[in-house]
Amino acid sequence: MSSKGNTFDDDEYQSRVFSDGCIDSEVYKTMQKAFELAHDVRKFEIELFWKRGTYFWAFILASFTAYFAAFKTALGQKELSLSTLVGLSGFTKIVLLSLSGITFIFCLSWVLVNKGSKFWQKNWEAHIDILEDAFSGKLYKTFLNTKSNEFKKSPFDKRAYDYSVTQVTTVGSIVLTLVSIMLVIFHILLCIPCVWYRMVGCSCLILYIVFFVIVLVIVWHCLKKCEGNTDSNREEKKWYQR
Repeated sequence: MSSKGNTFDDDEYQSRVFSDGCIDSEVYKTMQKAFELAHDVRKFEIELFWKRGTYFWAFILASFTAYFAAFKTALGQKELSLSTLVGLSGFTKIVLLSLSGITFIFCLSWVLVNKGSKFWQKNWEAHIDILEDAFSGKLYKTFLNTKSNEFKKSPFDKRAYDYSVTQVTTVGSIVLTLVSIMLVIFHILLCIPCVWYRMVGCSCLILYIVFFVIVLVIVWHCLKKCEGNTDSNREEKKWYQR
């Protein structure tokens, strides 16, 4: 959303939302049809977003389940340790690598589908922004101002906040993608035992700590992008209008 906008209180609401405007009668019906269609397609895109999410969740859950089942079977009654993992047969290592690779493909596909869905949702919202003034005033672009004390950005506060639900879902898909690529790298290294012998002890631990910190930084950056409205200069009035 654009950072340029106005804040106002309840007494200004009606005049700002239902401003007067004139439309050429020849294009009125065409514009009205476009306005209604934009709303319908936007709702359809949101519905598809969640349907696609359910679809990918099923495949991702199945792939993770298959991976951990194979991992447990390969380990058997043996103790989980680096030497045990390095000592697995070549076939077992290839199977685990393949399953982690499939999981990564599903997770990455989900990220890309989420981004595509969000684009088309924003596309139709942009159409509504342009067309709505003539038919419903500025209703769609007018919303409660999250800078007021009624809302709170902190996730540990029970007050509401305008986080983007679709973007939060996208962050979740990014996290799963990072976890899956970490599994892929882990099993690639297992296929080259000499690498592990060079990375035993503190070196291996430091590598994974660095990777974990990178993941946290990426997640934090993504969550910052999940805020619906980021204009820090707006006044603490009840309403905000793009």
